[in-house]
Amino acid sequence: MVFNRNINGIDQCDPPICPDNIQVEITDVEFSTNFIIINWTIVSEGSLVTPDSGYNVVKYSFDNISLNSNISSSITTQPYSATISFPVDSYSFIVFQIAVRVDGTYYFSKSKNVSLVISLGN
Repeated sequence: MVFNRNINGIDQCDPPICPDNIQVEITDVEFSTNFIIINWTIVSEGSLVTPDSGYNVVKYSFDNISLNSNISSSITTQPYSATISFPVDSYSFIVFQIAVRVDGTYYFSKSKNVSLVISLGN
């Protein structure tokens, strides 16, 4: 299906925002012995975008790809951030993806699969 931005001379993306232009970007990942900090932004054509209240989360799982756990951002302004804690030497990898809702539409970052053994030097 092709998205027709202009219908009868009216730009369907203005306002509020053209949904095809929203990008969820993981900007930084920090590791410690028993936690990982993930930072991300939500942008559209270079401008920061505010997500709908209540759905700005990291979906994640340890040692499988199901993404069955969620943690919300601990910060309400960009860049957003979440800290995921885990027992030391308990898992070999984490898979995570950012999920946000903007104007009722869901957007996702690319998923990342990170070896905790290599990242933590175990």
